[in-house]
Amino acid sequence: MKITRITWLNFKGLADGEITANGQDVIVSGQNGVGKSSIAQTVPFVLFGKVQGNVKRYEGGLTPTDDGLIHGAEIEFDSGTTLRREYFWTQQGNRQNLYINGQLVKLGQFKTCVDNLTGGGGELILNPFAFCNLPAREQRTWLLKIFGTLTDAQILSAPEFAEVAKIFDGLTSDTFIARTKLELNSTRKEAEAIPHRIDELNKRLKAAADDPDGFAGVETKIKTLHAERQKISANKPADFNVELNLQRKRLGDLERERERCGRHLEQSRLTVDGLRKKYLQVANSKAGVCPTCGQTMPLDKFKAQRDARLTEITRDAKQLAADIAAFESRLKEIDTEKKNISAQIQILSERAQNQSADDTAGKIAAIDEQLNDLEYRRAQLKLAADTQTRIDELRERERELHKLITRLEGHLATAEKFQQQKVERVEGQINAHFEHVNFKLFDYLITSGEIRPTCEATLGGVPYVALSKGEKLKAALDIFRTLQKYFKTELPLFIDDAESYTANSFVELRNQLFLFRVSEEPQLSIAFTKAELAA
Repeated sequence: MKITRITWLNFKGLADGEITANGQDVIVSGQNGVGKSSIAQTVPFVLFGKVQGNVKRYEGGLTPTDDGLIHGAEIEFDSGTTLRREYFWTQQGNRQNLYINGQLVKLGQFKTCVDNLTGGGGELILNPFAFCNLPAREQRTWLLKIFGTLTDAQILSAPEFAEVAKIFDGLTSDTFIARTKLELNSTRKEAEAIPHRIDELNKRLKAAADDPDGFAGVETKIKTLHAERQKISANKPADFNVELNLQRKRLGDLERERERCGRHLEQSRLTVDGLRKKYLQVANSKAGVCPTCGQTMPLDKFKAQRDARLTEITRDAKQLAADIAAFESRLKEIDTEKKNISAQIQILSERAQNQSADDTAGKIAAIDEQLNDLEYRRAQLKLAADTQTRIDELRERERELHKLITRLEGHLATAEKFQQQKVERVEGQINAHFEHVNFKLFDYLITSGEIRPTCEATLGGVPYVALSKGEKLKAALDIFRTLQKYFKTELPLFIDDAESYTANSFVELRNQLFLFRVSEEPQLSIAFTKAELAA
């Protein structure tokens, strides 16, 4: 599509004028300040109501016309369509009039006409720099919309990815990697905790030293003593010694229970103190620095890890606080019961002293003392046996976890390699549509191994933002040309400051060209010729 005529009224400091191009290339030249850039802005002004500066006020000393016109411009295309936009000033405020082929129309009808002319591409196929000036997220959205992307399923359907497809089991690579990382972290944490748990159990084993009689020997002695006690008790006259021995036995049990509770209470308090110090250490750790290895890490990841660790410490501390409260409560109960039993023992002892001494009571008391010792030894041996079984179970679990870690690490490496290949294919599919420009659509995060979406145009490997002015034009025109193919529309191309560019900044285009150059001429000069950039 080409422009046959451009007309402007009171526009951006310019006197009324027009260019009758009749589809030819146009070169507009003159000194700075004579209005070249204003003419270049007439087309985007008419089509989209957008130009640099504020077009809703009069400029350059020009005042509104008698009917309130501030700015106006009209474009005639070789398709036979003529579009016109005018801004007026009134006491009630500014308003605009829109015309199609001389007929006043509403904004929606005007926009529909512009969309038909541009194929829906809008400014993207009028301004060569429009796409490059979009935020990276919007550039990426356009590229994927125009050229599409590759799904995991499309790539996994290839024979060379058959094994990878089995591993993913219907999941996307992103979901599989996220789940695998969570499982791997959880598995590693469990595996790291096992040696500490085994050490604690070994300390318990050490406390239960080898018994010379062994579990079976102790059991035999207990049975023998119970039989002997039963035989003696059958011939023992009734007295207070039976109840007295039972109360003494209960008192001994309470003493041992109190000792165990005291040890557990002290250990729990020490552990709470350690957690309190650990909480302060984690909470006060330097932001963005891994508290374990000291390396710099992303702030969001640092905060997430720190908050997770603080939550874990708080949870453990609350559990220990509950245990401490339970131990303290039990100690009070034991002390109360001991006090009551001691009082009963005192009473029973006084009554027993008043009875005639009996040798049977002494024998039973001796047997009970032996039984107490044997039962304690049996409990320790049973605990040791159970502890060894638990140690064996933990060691077997540790071996299983290390096998699982190896398998998960292999799957994670396979998934990340697949993602890299997917990235290369997606970028290759899109970049195949451009002659000079390549798009980088993904960022590799070295610290975490993640792949994050981005969009960065490059020319010869150099990012767009780092290109020279001429190189930016070349990259922009390459993109501009591809977008025109997609929207199936070739609008005229307007290049301001054309004297700044050389032929190396250009790509092959069939568009009608409007070049605006600085020259020594004091007035605007308009030439209709085959427009070419300076060699």
